[in-house]
Amino acid sequence: CTFSKAEQKAKWCFKGDEIFKGKQYKIEVLEDEENEFTIHQLTISKPMHKNMGKYTCTINEIQTGSYLDVEATPCYFTRQLKSFREIEHRTCTINCQVDIEEADVTWYYEEIEIIKGYPDWFDHIKMVDDGRERSLVINDVPREAAGKFECKTNSDETEMKLRVVPVNEFLKPLEDQTCQEKEQVMFECQMGDDEADAEWRIAGNVVTEDDRIQIKKLEKGIHKLIILRARISDTGDISCTCVGQNET
Repeated sequence: CTFSKAEQKAKWCFKGDEIFKGKQYKIEVLEDEENEFTIHQLTISKPMHKNMGKYTCTINEIQTGSYLDVEATPCYFTRQLKSFREIEHRTCTINCQVDIEEADVTWYYEEIEIIKGYPDWFDHIKMVDDGRERSLVINDVPREAAGKFECKTNSDETEMKLRVVPVNEFLKPLEDQTCQEKEQVMFECQMGDDEADAEWRIAGNVVTEDDRIQIKKLEKGIHKLIILRARISDTGDISCTCVGQNET
């Protein structure tokens, strides 16, 4: 804009809030060719959709303004959200990737935009932008966080389902067994989390299925280790570990 007097301070504002010279804003005072007027100039570097709105320049209580309209560049996801399960009270990170580093995204939970106060456990949520990565971090994830999450750009969207399970515990622990060499022996336990995977060890060594050993994962969290032909070397501790959690 052009002002009739020289050496007058200008106040630039965006949507009513004063803005200052910085990485994105360049504020200059220029003189016209005939030195009759003073030109006040605001330059916005790499304007994005969030910079769209009304800008004003005020000098000596005289104000002029204009509206900046930014056409957003279409943005697409280069990595989609993926569904997974998480254990209650742990830190849960839901992430995806966009093709434009400056892109804005909006997060949704159960088809409603995530904003301060929604959902009820909003205080557990932190939204993180790191380069082209977009993450929703949930600290001390509550059981109530289970559900559908969506992330949307101006041209694309992706979604996933989060399952939150309780901290696992063994409802039925292993019991000691005695058998003769080459006999069949079975060990059984039951976990509270019926989706959890188990890791079996014999004498401290992880075992997998082969022609002598069978490992079964059944309904209601029941896990079995069956040694079809016992050996003397099997003597010792037999343990079952819920992957990432408890052991019996």
